Formats: sequence, C-alpha cells, structure tokens
Amino acid sequence: MKTRLIDSSMVGTLEEAVDIISTTLEASKEYCVIGTAMEATILLSNEGARHSYGYEAEEVVGKLNGSILQAPEDVLSDKHPEMLNEALREEKWVGTLRRIRRNGVHFTARMVVRPRFDFSEKPIGYLYISKRWILQTTKKLFP
Repeated sequence: MKTRLIDSSMVGTLEEAVDIISTTLEASKEYCVIGTAMEATILLSNEGARHSYGYEAEEVVGKLNGSILQAPEDVLSDKHPEMLNEALREEKWVGTLRRIRRNGVHFTARMVVRPRFDFSEKPIGYLYISKRWILQTTKKLFP
C-alpha cells in the first residue's frame, strides 16, 4: 500500500499538489534528487543536484543519461546494474558510490536508490537521493 504524502483534503487540485512537491524538491539544496527513466534518461534534477554535480537542470533533464554522473570505473563494472536490480528486488538500495562532477572532480556520495512505479506497479524509472559524503581526517597533534 502506497503512503499518502499529501492530504488531498488540504490541497484543492492536482496542480497545487504538484506545485507543493516541486517547491519542496527545489528548496532541498542539501540533498541531491535525480529522477530517471528505466533507460537512465534524466527526468528530474533539483537544486541540490546542481550544487553536487555542477549541471544546470536545463542541461540534463530530458537530454543526458545518468551515466555521466558515475565514476568511469563504476560505468565499466557491473556495480550499477547490480545496484538497480537490488533496488527493484528490495524496493531500495542504500550505499556509497563514486560520482563525478561536470568539471571532472570525483566525490563520494551516500545514496538511496528507489524504483519508481506506474499505476499498474510496473517499474518506470529510479529516484536517486544522495548527499556528498566528505571523509574527515583528524591529524594527530602529539605523538
């Protein structure tokens, strides 16, 4: 059973509901949210994604494949297909992945990948929610 995210008695129209969801996604600058079709075409990219990856939404939505955000070694391995298969089986995948910004800089992201389904429960894509994960090291000041 799907969880209701919006109280339909408080939201008058579908357009208002979409506006609430869009505003929430856009306001979330700390978390990267990217939605893709099954073949990995990027369908949604929020402000957090722009900050993390360096691409404006207009540059990627409907135009680019999500593989541009993956580190080359992950593209060459079977890690990404395995992750997506697990997300489909378990309805969620959680882990860390190496990612790549538009300028070529690599970073590690803590990610949650969830499949998206249509009304007949057929998978139609994925939702990637991530946060840049910065490893902090502490220097030993005294031996």
